[in-house]
Parts: sequence; structure tokens; C-alpha cells
Amino acid sequence: DKEILETQDVSISLWQLSNYLKTHKLLDKKKIKNLVCQHRANSFILQLYNILDTINNVIELLESSSSKRSISLIFDHNYGKVLKVLGDEKRIHQVLTNLIINSIRYGVDDGTIEIKINEIENSKILVSIVDNGLGIAKEDLPRIFERFYRVEKTRNRDEGGSGLGLSIVKHIIDGHDEKITIQSKKGVGSNFSFTLELYRLDDQV
Repeated sequence: DKEILETQDVSISLWQLSNYLKTHKLLDKKKIKNLVCQHRANSFILQLYNILDTINNVIELLESSSSKRSISLIFDHNYGKVLKVLGDEKRIHQVLTNLIINSIRYGVDDGTIEIKINEIENSKILVSIVDNGLGIAKEDLPRIFERFYRVEKTRNRDEGGSGLGLSIVKHIIDGHDEKITIQSKKGVGSNFSFTLELYRLDDQV
């Protein structure tokens, strides 16, 4: 039902959603097929949801951890109260949580972590987690998403995690048929950015 899809963040069947998107020409047939196959293979729940609410929920969850380091979590955007995207909200919540925890863990006291959203081409948004923490050496960047890989030379072993957090992030973003990138400089900070499929009411024809 069109009204339900536009007003509620609820899980619906892949068949219902793909049929709706196809009927209203919100995604082409090839993209719909790829999304359905990807989400079936990864047991993801494909749904429309408000990414702004998801980000605010993660920030609220992690404010206590960041405040212990006097690290400010900043989320500034120009999208009003609703910005619908397509994907598995629970998994993207995990992506955001892992990335922000990573920035807190390897941040600097009195530092900042900024969450940014930018609309890009091909009906996508780019979500970025930008910090001014320890940063990552250039030679370590190609392996940063590998399972159990930890940059011990630049990071505190006592503060480190299992080495799985960023690997899980990469797996989830790949499962959405999206992209994740990292820009980082040792001693300056890091920028983790990933794309999501944007849902726009004004795309209907």
C-alpha cells in the first residue's frame, strides 16, 4: 500500500517492495533484482526508513561513552525531519554504531566526531563519520577492513577491540550493494563514508 510505505518505517516483503518500486519507477528493474538477490543472500530485511532517526538513535546510545573522553558527537544536516532510504535499518544501525565506537576508541580527549550526510548522484546519499583522532598510517589502509586486522603500531592495545568491527561494517555495506571508503592520515584523523539508496517522493512519475 502506497500510503503505508510513505508514512511508516515497517518491514515489508521483498515482493511487495520491489513491485511497488517498479510500479512507481523509483528504481529500474536491474537495480531491484540486484537488491532483492543481495538481501535474500544476506538475510537482510529490505525496508524504507528515516536515516535521520537512525543516526540520532545511535548518537543517543553512544553519548555517554563519548562524554567520558570529552569527545563531542556532532550531527548537522539540512534535510528537515525525514530522509527516507532503502535498506536494512537494524544493520545500518550496527554500521553507524561500529564506526562511531571506532572513532571514540581511537579519538583524542576533547576531540570531535561529526556525522555528515550529502546527496550525491544516482539517487544516493553519502553518510560520513569524520573524526580528528589518531588516524591511520597510509600503509595500513588497504587492510583496514580485513577480519581481525588491528593497527597496533598506531593504536593502543588496551583500548583496542577484537578487530572485527570494521570487517562487519564492510560486510553489511557490501550486502546492500553499496560502497564504503576511508580517508585517513596518521595524527590528523579519519573519514569513513558509505553510500545508501535514497528514496524520494518527488521521483514518482
